[in-house]
Amino acid sequence: MGETLTPPDQNSDLQQALALHQAGNLQQAETAYRRILAIDANHPQAIHYLGVIALQVGKTEVAIALLERSVQLNAGAEAAGNLGVAYRRAGRFADAKHLLRQVVTAVPQFADAWANLAETLYAMSDLTNARVAANKAISINPNQITAMHQLASIAQQLGDSDQAIDTLERVIILQPNHVPALTQLGLLLRQRKSLERSIRLLKHAVQLAPDHAEAFGHLALSLAQKGDQSGAVAAGIRAVEIAPLIPNAHTALAEVYLLAGKLDDAEQCARRALAIDPRFVHGWGVLSLVLDKKDNIKGMVQSLESAVALAPDHRDAMSNLGRAYSRDRQDEKAISILQRVLTQHPNHAEAHGSLAFAYLASGDLKRGFEEYEWRWHCESFTTAPREFDRPLWQGSDPSGRTILVHAEQGYGDVIQFARYLPMLAALGARIIVECPLPLRDLIERISGVVKVLPNGLKLPDFDLHLPLMSLPRAFGSTLESIPNQVPYLHADPSKIVHFSERVAQLPRGLKVGLMWAGNRKPDPKRTCPLIELAPLADVGGVHFISLQKDSVAEDLVSVPHGLAFTDLAPELKNFSDTAALIGQLDLLLTIDTACAHLGGALGAKTWTLLPYMADWRWLRDRSDTPWYPTMRLFRQPRPDNWSSVILEVREVLMRIVNQ
Repeated sequence: MGETLTPPDQNSDLQQALALHQAGNLQQAETAYRRILAIDANHPQAIHYLGVIALQVGKTEVAIALLERSVQLNAGAEAAGNLGVAYRRAGRFADAKHLLRQVVTAVPQFADAWANLAETLYAMSDLTNARVAANKAISINPNQITAMHQLASIAQQLGDSDQAIDTLERVIILQPNHVPALTQLGLLLRQRKSLERSIRLLKHAVQLAPDHAEAFGHLALSLAQKGDQSGAVAAGIRAVEIAPLIPNAHTALAEVYLLAGKLDDAEQCARRALAIDPRFVHGWGVLSLVLDKKDNIKGMVQSLESAVALAPDHRDAMSNLGRAYSRDRQDEKAISILQRVLTQHPNHAEAHGSLAFAYLASGDLKRGFEEYEWRWHCESFTTAPREFDRPLWQGSDPSGRTILVHAEQGYGDVIQFARYLPMLAALGARIIVECPLPLRDLIERISGVVKVLPNGLKLPDFDLHLPLMSLPRAFGSTLESIPNQVPYLHADPSKIVHFSERVAQLPRGLKVGLMWAGNRKPDPKRTCPLIELAPLADVGGVHFISLQKDSVAEDLVSVPHGLAFTDLAPELKNFSDTAALIGQLDLLLTIDTACAHLGGALGAKTWTLLPYMADWRWLRDRSDTPWYPTMRLFRQPRPDNWSSVILEVREVLMRIVNQ
């Protein structure tokens, strides 16, 4: 909140001095005020405004001395309000709060004083009362810019990003060049994945304020998320150049490097921020993200424990620690700390999202899928929310109504949760499914589905809609009630005939389908290098068939010597082809990818290889899964240890061959 400058009387000398002051001519204004004081050493308003000038140029202690004197000389409520600003800037929050409370009690319609009080209460982390004070300022003066900006910051801290964005939009309408509001709105829009507008606002902010390190830092992160890595690094470096001793500048650059996959550079920047300020909570958080990407899970947990030790009530640090505990397979600890976060911050989306994963991984599906509805509000969620002018299906009787079920996330997610479509149809609903084109042929064959549309086409009329992965919540699924009757997907009969003939042409032996690589994003650990399969080469009587659609040349040339191997991937045009081929195999050996879900949904014998930090859906420490009764799980005993997994597979495979 800025200082209050309004003329208290009609004294011509004071009016001239004040005019210079309001025009920004501080040196001339100071000379004019001192000229008045040469005549009247106790002129309360001249002393008052000299104090304001001292406050404006950063001489806080000088300002306090002058303003305290002006208040003693009865300069009025504005002088007392400005003294409150000075106390706050000096870190004397209790003094500022006490004084500003007196001011607004004496002059209840003093909007600027209410706004100052809001800022003081915000600095004291009294967000509830800060919001009351900010709203009071705005009710008195609807154009009180500073109070509106403060209200946006309060809403952001309370997890109400909708109100924060709406309020910042109002600020920018009233004052289009308000750099702090432009910067904060750019941040929030980045979190909402509205990257183009975020970048536009932040570029405007740095044009207006070329030395605004915070705006450059946020611009760097928005550019990085947009994929402009060179622009992001340049903006991040600029932030550090402007503010080399500000830890946030270094962590912004660290996050840019993290998004670019330059993990060593990212770690160096994060540690540099902590060298500047070892008590910098956000620095520990960024370091934890880097260590997470480096698979240093213990280091990630320790970094976040350091953050929480420094700030026991810091919601983001606690939320991230909960996620880290879950990643480290400490689900009870994760659930405990995340529940604590949500007790204090019930709208913290990322905490809800992490709690969902902790519940789901521990097998509490009912509570897990309830929390999972918060995924649409999480910055880390990969699917954009859909908006329709039709209501969401919430479990009411759907008989005779058309429900659009729209797919989300990856192919494997669609395959896994398509099992719920017949249950919805059994309630009397007419089901339309929108899904990725490569899955259309399979989804069309599910019982009860009347129409399947690829993503991007014009939708037909419908009454209700629901995201596919909200169906388990709608049906109250538990581990015991998962609909796991297989097969629930079926291949095209004509393709079955084709691939039956094709597999019959291969050499004799156990026919084992093979998928060794998943998408590098979001989880590069869901890939087992083909060379790791070398121990399987001496298992006689087995012929491997590659289904790996995205295999690169170096993978195929690294087929272990002696491994009987045929690549049929070029013949697979879509998931329907893959399903038909899997049905002709004796076994599917696959990494955690869509192919694993396809094998399970077809009721095929499927062995799935899991990394140490396996996805929530595979639960903890089980070799079976309630989702797919014909699937067996093989888990890494420690990070990056595929050799133990393959040796276990070899042992079981040899037993089958030798039966």
